[in-house]
Amino acid sequence: MRPVGVARAMKRAETKTLAGAGDARKSTGIAFGFGAVALALHVSSRVRSCSRVPAPPSTSVTSATPAPYLPSAPPSTSVTSATPAQYLPCKTFQRTRPGYFFRLDGAQGPGYYVDRVAQSSAATSLVSPPTKKKKEPQTIVTPWTHVGKNDKTTAEDRALLALMDRMKDLYLRYVNHFLEEGAKHHKNLGKEPPTFVVRKNIWDLQCAQLRKFLELAQKHGASESDPRVLFGYHGTSAENADKIFLEGFSPKCRRCQGAGAYFSGHLDFSAVYAGANGAKGDILLVALLLDGHRSAPIFGDQNLRGHAKPLINVQACVFGETYAMPLARLRGF
Repeated sequence: MRPVGVARAMKRAETKTLAGAGDARKSTGIAFGFGAVALALHVSSRVRSCSRVPAPPSTSVTSATPAPYLPSAPPSTSVTSATPAQYLPCKTFQRTRPGYFFRLDGAQGPGYYVDRVAQSSAATSLVSPPTKKKKEPQTIVTPWTHVGKNDKTTAEDRALLALMDRMKDLYLRYVNHFLEEGAKHHKNLGKEPPTFVVRKNIWDLQCAQLRKFLELAQKHGASESDPRVLFGYHGTSAENADKIFLEGFSPKCRRCQGAGAYFSGHLDFSAVYAGANGAKGDILLVALLLDGHRSAPIFGDQNLRGHAKPLINVQACVFGETYAMPLARLRGF
């Protein structure tokens, strides 16, 4: 038999051993319990994450993470665009692209490959310019047009045309001097250059006023070699200038005694009469037939052709109204 003290000691040790085993089982159960809870939470979160649709990735420039793959935009088909890309990578078919076809098993991988046949036909249709039909030249036949066998111009009209061309040549060589003189006059007064106005149908043989003037010149022996014409200035009011442009000079418009209208070879002298009584007036550039000179010049040399330019070489003189034809005028005097 064991001693009582030894038996009690062994019983206490056994009790502690059983208690320690219970505590271990208890702690293991708790640990298993926490593990089960954690596993359940993990599974639940995975299920929720799988059920949600992921948000589209941000493609802003300031995003730190690089943007995922985005298919390239369709190539431009304009004439000025650069050569289209031969291959556009794309994992899935997005949409039709002009000039391309989609392949999953392409040589460079899935994507859009250029259709050379379509590209060449499109480029040809865009680059080639449309053909324009050439317009056939039209020949307009008038009584004053020379067209060979169909020429209907009479010998008299041919002579008038030749004389008109000679006068026109003199006018074109002198009209710039007329403009310069008007601008110089206004500049001395601190004013802007005057406005230049040309009479309508100035060199049209169908104009009654021009034809009458040319026929009168022919009667006095004017020809292509000697048109017997000089130029002069006539200052008057704007209202009278309008009327003279339309109807020409007329004896009915005389405001003083004399045999005709007054003209000058000096623009400054005519400007005095253009701005008479403080009203605005014009200065007319007039073609004068020498045979219409009615009186000795009031001032200056009697030789009207003494001027280096085709301009009368006097300050004032008188011509018959039918021997004067207005050509142009300067406004604003």
